[in-house]
Amino acid sequence: MEASDTDKIRLANMFPDLIFDKNFIKGTLSFAAKFLEDQKMYELFDPKNIAPIKGSFQIFIDFSKQNPYREVYETNGEIKKIADRLQKTLLDLHAKEKNGHINVCVAGYLQERQAIPLVEFICEIVTPYFCDLIVFEKDGYWPRGEYAHGALGILENYSDQLALTDDIAGLTEQCINELAEQGKDFEYLKQFLILKKKLNGSWTGLSKDDPAKKFRDILGRKAFDGLWKLKDNLKKYNLLSKIQS
Repeated sequence: MEASDTDKIRLANMFPDLIFDKNFIKGTLSFAAKFLEDQKMYELFDPKNIAPIKGSFQIFIDFSKQNPYREVYETNGEIKKIADRLQKTLLDLHAKEKNGHINVCVAGYLQERQAIPLVEFICEIVTPYFCDLIVFEKDGYWPRGEYAHGALGILENYSDQLALTDDIAGLTEQCINELAEQGKDFEYLKQFLILKKKLNGSWTGLSKDDPAKKFRDILGRKAFDGLWKLKDNLKKYNLLSKIQS
């Protein structure tokens, strides 16, 4: 995730309390924003301005790892405090505890695994997560919607992204790579993905003895839709070896 000198200057002006290094970003992420309902996105302002949504969080982003999209930490325990106030778990807030800090799940979407400029990563992925969090604490909902946790969310997102890409083979391979990081959940899903029986994709047309029924009942409609499409595309694009190795 390389940043040009122009990008670094732009980010330094937008977020003066962040320190930008080759291998990390750390410091205070302060922001002011309003939610554009019709576009399902946030408009960011100078933190000194009056805005409906304002916040400050201590963050650390580690670029030394292969996938920095999974290494965004909130380091002052604010998310844990929000979870305690709401009597929610960290997973309910799309976060998890790691190394004493909160690893926020800002990269649960397959398209975000692709290389994107640092400015877009901070402004369109990291900051909106914290905006969503503030709204959720205040009003009890996620303004931009949300996917399920872990493997279920990956399958839900895969189902959505199929309609938005011409590179279905590439998206399918990305999906498998994401699922492979889910450990036991992926091993469980592989039972279905390697079934020789072709699934017709029907939510309601499964008999009680159909081996796919248990997956339907556990996953829910949208994740199940993603799962059967993934199964078909693995065969269609000769990617079955990706889950059999």
